[in-house]
Amino acid sequence: MPPVDRTDTDLGPDVENWLHSARDARERGQMAEARAVLERAAQRFPASPAVLHDAARAAEAMRDWPDAERHWRGFLAVAPHMWWAHTGLANALREQDQPEAADAVLAGQFVRFAGEPWLFFEYARLAERGENWAEAARRWEDATARFPALWEGHGGQARMLRQLGNIAGARQLLREAVAAFPDMAQPHHDIARLAEADGDWTAAEQAWRAYLVRDEAPFWAHTGLALALRRQQRFAAADSVLEGQRERFGQEPGFLLEYAAVADDRGDWATAADRYRIVLDRFPDQPFGTLGLVYMLARMGRRTEGDDVLRQAIAAHPNDWRLWRAFVRNIAEIGAAGVHGFLERAQRALTAVPDEPESHGYLADALAANLLFDRVEECLASACARFPGSADLLRRHASNLAQQGQWDRALAVYDDLDRVHPPNEAIERERVAMLLAAGRWDEADARLAVALERFPGAAELHVARLDGMIGSGQLDRAVEQWRAIEVRFGSSASVGGPLFERRTRLLGLGYDPVETTPSVAQPAMQAAAVAAGFESLGGLGLGCEFGLFQRWLGLEPLGLLRWADIDVDGLASALETGFEGVGEPDQTDLETTGGTLDEYVSVDRRFGIRLHTYVPAGQVSAERMLAQTCRRLSFLRRKLLDDLRRAEKIFVYKHARRVLTSQELERIGRAIRVYGDGMLLYVRWQNEQHRFPAVNRPAPNVLVGYMDTMGVTPDGNPLPIPYQSWTTLITQARVVAATQKFGLSSR
Repeated sequence: MPPVDRTDTDLGPDVENWLHSARDARERGQMAEARAVLERAAQRFPASPAVLHDAARAAEAMRDWPDAERHWRGFLAVAPHMWWAHTGLANALREQDQPEAADAVLAGQFVRFAGEPWLFFEYARLAERGENWAEAARRWEDATARFPALWEGHGGQARMLRQLGNIAGARQLLREAVAAFPDMAQPHHDIARLAEADGDWTAAEQAWRAYLVRDEAPFWAHTGLALALRRQQRFAAADSVLEGQRERFGQEPGFLLEYAAVADDRGDWATAADRYRIVLDRFPDQPFGTLGLVYMLARMGRRTEGDDVLRQAIAAHPNDWRLWRAFVRNIAEIGAAGVHGFLERAQRALTAVPDEPESHGYLADALAANLLFDRVEECLASACARFPGSADLLRRHASNLAQQGQWDRALAVYDDLDRVHPPNEAIERERVAMLLAAGRWDEADARLAVALERFPGAAELHVARLDGMIGSGQLDRAVEQWRAIEVRFGSSASVGGPLFERRTRLLGLGYDPVETTPSVAQPAMQAAAVAAGFESLGGLGLGCEFGLFQRWLGLEPLGLLRWADIDVDGLASALETGFEGVGEPDQTDLETTGGTLDEYVSVDRRFGIRLHTYVPAGQVSAERMLAQTCRRLSFLRRKLLDDLRRAEKIFVYKHARRVLTSQELERIGRAIRVYGDGMLLYVRWQNEQHRFPAVNRPAPNVLVGYMDTMGVTPDGNPLPIPYQSWTTLITQARVVAATQKFGLSSR
């Protein structure tokens, strides 16, 4: 085979020499050299279909779509009878944001290639990639009618039904496809993906097992099964699936990453770190092993060590923005370095990778974190001028203007965005949220009407309508809207979080859409008296659930973590350090939630404490809100430390997403014991050994309470808050704490 560095004279008049030279360069991973050879070959052999084909494919690989278009047009001039060249040209046009031209290329060939199914399938995919779901559904239906014996049309129709919100129809069509194509694996793949999107992990497991019976070759089918198992918290089974395939797929980074994720999900971060090291060792030129390892080190509290790993990786790959991005993010987790270090690193990242639009966005974020708002506007305006086609920068710019209350300017930026980016659900949702936050209800409704006509299955836009009802005080309508969304989309994982958040807002206003009666009830005074002896330490998966239970009882105690989402590591670290720095400005960040309220959420950078404020961002300036938040957090920190020392209450931590390890539980209990004789009540899901309302006492100051239900599933889907179950559990916990003496010391 000719060496890649041969001159044009060496390659001579034989076109095969040129093709072989380019292919040799491509196999060596030298794509730029391969393209250079093919460009010169195209000039020398302008009528060679093989040269023009390879040049087009090389341009596609480098995402040089104008060049790909040029070469496909050249190819079609000499070989118009190849249907796949027309799809290649259409794809190049679509990638250049010319969807109408791409459509015209394929539609113009329907008569010539009436019997070629893939031309019609690609025509449908053009509309699908453009997120024009209704048109894509029509095209897939036409393709299926033309070629009913091929699976692809049925699969395309099912995908579009789901996008249009017809989940039941999609499932039914896929079931029919399984019956029509009993030996084909692909229908089971699509059923699995649909189940994954809906958060139905049992169905996903069944579908992946059926797929593997028919085709066990793809590594991603095995990782799909492992994912379904770990989402059911069946970690040993997930590990077993992957262990059996390690020798076979040990060179697939995606396989190894899922193998690490299993250990991460079960809380075995040391093992997960070891598995990410394997990815790093086998694929040193890819960032995934580095990024996973750094994240695990952070989970173990070894953030400075993770920082060193990133420095080494950046030294080897100084232009990899993904590494720089992680380096910038990591600083917020390293103690006192705080926001000042965030700004310094963002500036370094921008200097290193100035042609990456996101680096400018991160600098803007860092400036905002340092309250340098004038420079934020200057940074984003300059970046948008430099990268006028960057949707991300335009959206950041609009968001920044909105936070300053400059609604007209912010909405004008979205008009600019329309000119450079095709409409999609996310952009429409942001624009509507901005209108709602500005209190422009009529404009928001008009925009929603247009958007829902184009994206009728967009659950997020239906949620935006719910936001409008909450924001305008139409709470009865909001409850009905919440229930309608839950009925239509409730099984979808993508809508579970937004519904969960809106339900929390409604609960705070005295309405529970999951129930048929208002949430404000008058329980027995005895239950309230018992609950007053408990204090919430927050949790994950509706961390505010115990606080809402106390409100249901008519109690409104002050507590630092009453409305908090906080993970186990963050809580343990906070307890071990006396909640050091909580309430300090350089450790406290403010985020906004979007939607109608666009409320501020305070985030403690060190411990990851997230607290709702229920204060709309447009109502108070960020500077004033930060000052108010810090004063309140400082007061509540002192109060919690005093409560811990007094040891008169039982401190409740609830984790709905997974079961804590014995080491994690021991760590939290030990941290509480340092302050005094305070008792921890860890609330978890029941199991076969311990059924609700069992409460056991594995350590002198640790109780474990087992619930049969909570206000949210492990996957985040909302459930009715079980107020009566909470009453029963804390009553039992108080009995166990009082009667089972373990020789607690007095201080």
